[in-house]
Amino acid sequence: MLTWRLSGGGRPHLGVVVDDYGTVRVAHNIGAGVREEPLWMFKLHKPAGHYRWRV
Repeated sequence: MLTWRLSGGGRPHLGVVVDDYGTVRVAHNIGAGVREEPLWMFKLHKPAGHYRWRV
């Protein structure tokens, strides 16, 4: 799970990291429904936290 502050206003946001056969993506909902986007897209925002649970 990742948390970050959105650029332009610093609002908090969170997403779940999904590893799809070697392609790392982030599933998140920013008001337009759930979307999966490449991890590199989130480098535009300020990271706030990174959490991992072992299953």
